[in-house]
Amino acid sequence: MFFRVWLFTLFVVITLAGCKLQITVPTGGSVTSSSGSNDCAEGKTCTIDVSDLFFDDTFTAKAKSGYEFVNWKKKQRSFCGAGAARFTPCRLFTSLWEGKPEFEKFLDQDDVFFLEPVFAPNGSGSGSGGGSGGLGSESAKICFNADEFTKGFRSDIRHRTVDEDGTVEFQRVSLTNGLSSFEGRSGVKITSDVNTSGGGGPTTTARLKFYIDVNGAQQSVTNFAVDADLLTPYSGKIITRHIPGVLSRFNLNKGQSFSQSYNTDVTQTVNGIDGTHSFQKDSKTTYLGTESVTVPAGIFKACKFSDQTTTTSVLGPISDNTTSWFGVGNGQLIKQTSDGVSSTLLSGKINGSPIK
Repeated sequence: MFFRVWLFTLFVVITLAGCKLQITVPTGGSVTSSSGSNDCAEGKTCTIDVSDLFFDDTFTAKAKSGYEFVNWKKKQRSFCGAGAARFTPCRLFTSLWEGKPEFEKFLDQDDVFFLEPVFAPNGSGSGSGGGSGGLGSESAKICFNADEFTKGFRSDIRHRTVDEDGTVEFQRVSLTNGLSSFEGRSGVKITSDVNTSGGGGPTTTARLKFYIDVNGAQQSVTNFAVDADLLTPYSGKIITRHIPGVLSRFNLNKGQSFSQSYNTDVTQTVNGIDGTHSFQKDSKTTYLGTESVTVPAGIFKACKFSDQTTTTSVLGPISDNTTSWFGVGNGQLIKQTSDGVSSTLLSGKINGSPIK
């Protein structure tokens, strides 16, 4: 669970580095701007230069007769494609970047980001539904693996993530180093070598050091820091501090929830550019029960959790609903779905033996 939080942080840090907005409008409508100068017609692709700290415009998807606006499309390096923001006018502005030299440097680069509406003929839109009947009533404690936080524990985990833009595979080889400290705070240190490939982009590698408070008696962990060295194709360092920390609880019975709020502060040096970024997160996690899950790695009994999270950054608030399944006995992430993105376990070994 703590690994997924870091991936989101890295995504936000990198995607802030843009200076061009590309709007692509499919059949079924158009995009209008509150300024009137950044409108984009049906069937067109429009590129907007964002070159200063005074850009502030709101984009509205307008369906033509016979069509309806479904949502803003979620894709890599896109805006307004997640949570409740998918269904509302999309405001983009750079005034909050003033006084932040790392953002101002990005305005001089040629990175491209996207905004794309989805239209559908009237009556053809689809929603999400389905129930969770038949879920087992065992406590989530059976999915807490205390061995994972014991010195010498090793794991080799591969996941496949699929979204509208393609498929990316993640391999994470981890070793629990034992008790350590980060900036004076003591916790368990876990070192992970991460490799990603696919999705039309280059292979990336990084070494991550997680610092975690472990409460074995309460079957809970709190991730409070990640020290990451980016190796390829980006070089640099990203240090992420969670204040007071990201709590993951397994001492829950079916239907029980817990809420938390924390701040995430990020300092980075990536490709010679320094920066600092801050986010606030408010989340509610509910344990839904146990069920059988089939993934490429096999069939697993797993604990099912639902997370409702709002992340607030310089881009404004983004809401996200995530469902996660953690394996009974092994505690590993078996499957995860979140707003059009799914991740499944391809293979895994714990201390040299296949995950069961």
